Formats: sequence, structure tokens, C-alpha cells
Amino acid sequence: LAERGTPNPAVGGSSPPCPAWKKAMGKIRDFLNGVRSELRRVAWPDRKLITKATISVIIFSLVVGVYLWVLDLAFTKLLSLIFALRGA
Repeated sequence: LAERGTPNPAVGGSSPPCPAWKKAMGKIRDFLNGVRSELRRVAWPDRKLITKATISVIIFSLVVGVYLWVLDLAFTKLLSLIFALRGA
């Protein structure tokens, strides 16, 4: 039996955290503090640069999309012509 006043985990009391748990939580805390300090040193872009980069990505995506669409049409027509000539 547990002594009076000593928490017993089997009866719903709590036990002190084990050293491995404290060590793991300390590592996580150190990692998060390191992340926070690194993010403070980041040179974040301003709104103007983000807008220009976003527009550039959209335009480039549209150009590549149109290019692939034209290639798809060309290959479809070419294959249709080849199958028509072979009598398929």
C-alpha cells in the first residue's frame, strides 16, 4: 500500500514525469527555440516582390499549358492521320 499523502498512479494519482520524458521535452523546446531564432533572421520579401513572383509563375504556367495543349493537338492529329492512312 502507498503511504498516506503519496500519490498512487494505480488509484488515479499522478506520478512525477520520468527523466526520459523531461529530456525529450527539453530537446523539443530547444528545437522550437532554434526555429524561432532562425525565422527572426530570415529576410522576408515585401508585397511588391511577392506580387511580381506570383504573376510570373501564373504567366509561365499558362505558357507551358498552352505549349503542351498545342503539342497534344498536333500529336492527336498526326496519329489520326497515320491510322486513317493505314485503314484502321
